Amino acid sequence: MQLPINDWDKWYIAQSFGNKTSYGYHEGIDLNLKTGGDSDLGQPLLAIANGEVTSVHFHTTKPTFGNHIHILHKGPWGEIYSHYAHCKDILVKINDKISEGQVIATVGKSGTDFAHCHFAIKLIPTGIDSIAKTEENLKNWIDPFKFIEKWLIIKDNMIPDWLKTLLQESNLSLDREGEFRSF
Repeated sequence: MQLPINDWDKWYIAQSFGNKTSYGYHEGIDLNLKTGGDSDLGQPLLAIANGEVTSVHFHTTKPTFGNHIHILHKGPWGEIYSHYAHCKDILVKINDKISEGQVIATVGKSGTDFAHCHFAIKLIPTGIDSIAKTEENLKNWIDPFKFIEKWLIIKDNMIPDWLKTLLQESNLSLDREGEFRSF
């Protein structure tokens, strides 16, 4: 499991999960680069885990999800669907098997006025263009940032060099959590 974008420290959540909106409730998060404007236009969007593309949809009107995709992911969490919306380019097609970290699309502003990635995680297949009109509908989604945070696997390239050195010198490993915590 990983985040849908590279270099998380350069991004922020412009609109959070569950916020009240004019249509109901925001069922995902909106990700933007901290540099503002449309500076995130064309940035790569990554698959959060291995999966299969279940839909690719194109809208030309506003306001809509614009160009967007759904990916089914099966894992220790069960089955979930990731949803990437407002894409500029979509680099996958329906039934493609994708790998965690694979570039699947780029940030765009299709269906909206400003470049950003609307990213959501559905617990059930709610339909290609579904939104959370009520609090009850919102239960079909989960806060994507909290979900990924729970299932995020720390990769070697995410550990700072100073910590790698400390672990090696102390003969410790993050895989042996008890030893690491007692250190």
